[in-house]
Amino acid sequence: MDRMNFPTALRPREWRYVPSGERDLRIDLLRGFAVFAMAVDHILGVSVLHGITGGNRFLVSAAEAFVFISGATVGIVYSRRAATEGMGAVVRRAFGRAWTLYAIAVWLGLAFAGASALFGLPKGAAFDADPLRFAFEVATLQRTFYLVDVMLLYAFLMLMAPAAIWALRRGLWWLVLGCSVALWGAYQPWPGPLTLPWAITDNPVFNVAAWQVMFFPALLIGYHRDRVGQALRRVPRLPVPGGWALPLAAVLGVLIWLHVTDASALDRFGHSGSGAAWLDSWFDKSALPLPRLFACAVVFGLAWLLATNAWKPLSTAFGGFLLPLGQSALYAYSAHVVIVCAVEVTAFHALGPKVLSGEEPLSHSSALLLHGGALLALWSATRIQLFESVVKWLGRVPVALRRSQ
Repeated sequence: MDRMNFPTALRPREWRYVPSGERDLRIDLLRGFAVFAMAVDHILGVSVLHGITGGNRFLVSAAEAFVFISGATVGIVYSRRAATEGMGAVVRRAFGRAWTLYAIAVWLGLAFAGASALFGLPKGAAFDADPLRFAFEVATLQRTFYLVDVMLLYAFLMLMAPAAIWALRRGLWWLVLGCSVALWGAYQPWPGPLTLPWAITDNPVFNVAAWQVMFFPALLIGYHRDRVGQALRRVPRLPVPGGWALPLAAVLGVLIWLHVTDASALDRFGHSGSGAAWLDSWFDKSALPLPRLFACAVVFGLAWLLATNAWKPLSTAFGGFLLPLGQSALYAYSAHVVIVCAVEVTAFHALGPKVLSGEEPLSHSSALLLHGGALLALWSATRIQLFESVVKWLGRVPVALRRSQ
């Protein structure tokens, strides 16, 4: 068939992403998917959508993708800012971003905890016992709350980012990478002494020493984006359909099989259940051991190849929903915390505490309807910036209080 008459939608070569402008829409699409996955994983119930997101139980979660993409974005944006405005502007912007993250995490944490206590949810027990002490501990970063812990991690990483940008401007990429890997490596055998910046109550997962390894190597990649892109283009293409996507998809298939079967094939080498114990140990989300980082590399690499080589069908099918979430990721994440709180309060009183605890789970169809409605509410709130004035006010209140002292 003549190529000129062949439908564009059926020409894979026409599917590739074509850059237009400074903003890379592939990053927005993938970050939007990470927000979508976190929302689905955090909203009550188990639906068919968990087959796409992993249900926060897979060997890789959306949190790693969110932190990795954030690091890459910081590298891209702040490399330009450092070149045009100098390191002073980088420090001011990074510290301002960290302050905003801290302020939103504190206010959202207090609001979620307060609402939980007011409506009798088990999550609100600590707040209900001593509200003033709880508020003081949250404000002084001694305690955090459900779903806002990752925002505190991001705030600490942003405080550290200017030092990495300064080193990268002086060609010390090896120092940034070496320090990041060394800190992560030291955390694996000694998690207790390396609980950084300090032990925070109700923060069992997002320790800075381990999780910074998702952020700073990504920041390095973003900073040297053009060089990394040139290096990747020199990698020989595999002589198979799909190129490197095929072996990555095959490895992902093995990871999915291990997850679905709880690595039962390994039970023959030990006691019953040893495969599940192996998965828990080697893919621990809090420590991010090497097998989990390998799984992240596989998933991220495959996702990038798909976003690059199948951009047109993916953006046509899902761009209208995912791009707004990715382009306003912090706002979307904050809004999703509000939606999760509203869902849990409603479910607790309308359906009973056993639904919330999982003793009497929702049916899959009911969970799908709930997830669909919550996602529509999240997308709508993000598109119209429903809580924009509230979010801005939350970020400004601590500044106003500080200036009044």
